Amino acid sequence: MTETTENPPPQEIFKVVLVGDEKTGKSQLLSRVTQDQFDETYRSTIGCEFGTKTYEINNRFIKLQLWDTAGQQRFASISRAYYRGANAIILCYDITNADSFNSLEQKLKEAQEIEENVKSIIVMGCKNDLEDQRQVTIQSGQEYANSNNAQFFEVSALNSNSVHAAFNEIMNSLIS
Repeated sequence: MTETTENPPPQEIFKVVLVGDEKTGKSQLLSRVTQDQFDETYRSTIGCEFGTKTYEINNRFIKLQLWDTAGQQRFASISRAYYRGANAIILCYDITNADSFNSLEQKLKEAQEIEENVKSIIVMGCKNDLEDQRQVTIQSGQEYANSNNAQFFEVSALNSNSVHAAFNEIMNSLIS
């Protein structure tokens, strides 16, 4: 599988929605995947942000549409509207914030109520470069993912640790 920088017409398009509390790293993850960048300044997502990434797999071009939903509670009703038609939901939490992990169950329930045909659920622990501030163990993340028949990854958008490998695996699960 190779990432492409050109814009060939894709043979398949998959909608992937990033869900999680505010400040979990969803926007930085979107930026890292789509532009291979990290912005040191924090800015709150209002409603939803959007980006795409095209991959070449076995001479076929596959496009991921990534939808970064706002994590603030006041935008919850707007964010839920973006679940429709999703092929995958990425439940993001901050490994340094146990509350962000504890809120995943409600976010997963909301997503499944709105979009029943989600092909892939992914649990993604973000900010694993902050190991010394960890509040959520890898084991807890893995167990939660296993209990929901989901894939599990820990990543860092800051240093790009495991981000591209995780999205390659996500792509493979979507096309299989």
